[in-house]
Amino acid sequence: MSNCFLSSDWEHGRNFYNQAVKETKDDFRESAMAVQDLVTHKIAPILSNHEKLEEFVIASVRESRCILREKSSMKKLAVDEKFG
Repeated sequence: MSNCFLSSDWEHGRNFYNQAVKETKDDFRESAMAVQDLVTHKIAPILSNHEKLEEFVIASVRESRCILREKSSMKKLAVDEKFG
């Protein structure tokens, strides 16, 4: 989904979004509930605003890369100007 939004492929991104909503709707495992929370509370309100959606995805990637660098095996992960 994120790759689609970053490459401005909004139609496929929305398809992945809808699929994530559908597949996690009645799933009460922690991971599925986390996905449901993400799509419902963070992505849904900005789904039609391409600029905000792209900003959200970039911020999420930056945060993930920052967390990865905390692992000893990932300390040398290069810092990207756009994605952290």
